[in-house]
Amino acid sequence: MAVTAVELWKALSYLGTEAFYVLLCTLLYTAWSPRRGIVLLASTALGAALTLYLKAVLHLPRPPPSEWLVPAYGYGFPSGHALVSSSFWTSLTLVSGCRALAALAAAVVIAVSVSRVELHVHYVRDVVGGALIGFAVGFTLYRLSRRALRETILCTSIIATALSLTALLAPAPGLSPESIAVATRYCYTVAGISIALAVYPLVERRVRDEVYRSISAVKRLGLAIAIAIAATVSAVASTKLIAYPQLLLPSFAAITLGVLSSPLALASRR
Repeated sequence: MAVTAVELWKALSYLGTEAFYVLLCTLLYTAWSPRRGIVLLASTALGAALTLYLKAVLHLPRPPPSEWLVPAYGYGFPSGHALVSSSFWTSLTLVSGCRALAALAAAVVIAVSVSRVELHVHYVRDVVGGALIGFAVGFTLYRLSRRALRETILCTSIIATALSLTALLAPAPGLSPESIAVATRYCYTVAGISIALAVYPLVERRVRDEVYRSISAVKRLGLAIAIAIAATVSAVASTKLIAYPQLLLPSFAAITLGVLSSPLALASRR
């Protein structure tokens, strides 16, 4: 069966979801480099928190719902897909030091951004603004982390948590009850992940790259897969707490704490 244009745009749009990048950060943090992985996770969390805050404050609309080709919730600017994908790929390109990765990063961000416009859930201004803000987030975090990693992650934890929780307090004129419920769940989820980032300064000395690289790649990959599966199952189970969205904060904080602390299991046995 031939793939339609809409199905292709839907697939590309998935490459901009927060869940995809959190899972990718989990794998990279555990299997590749805790030091680089934490910058990626912090960039993703701050990008998501900033998206929630700006949407809640600016109240800029999406295209008319009658034109949407996929479900959409909340306000239009900035596009969360464009912002989060841009912040992640900017950070990944910089922390990896691989110039060739810049082309792939640009291609993914452009594809995600175009998909949101083609699916008629965002205006061009939403994706362009989101991509530019995401680039600024990724670039700034990278530069700051090179000078003071632990302090940067701790500050990011505080700022992202504050932005997420502040977005909960903002009025939401014109939004449907369903959109408000979805935004509320996202705010608590992002806040939970952001709070957990504060644990990294406590474990950083135990999982420095020079220590972690001494562990075999097979063990690191095995741990990464196990942690990714456990985190995914836990996250899916947590979403069943729809009636109690406040529980998403401690739930995702606990999941993220488990991910960030997992390398200690290997570092202590080397």
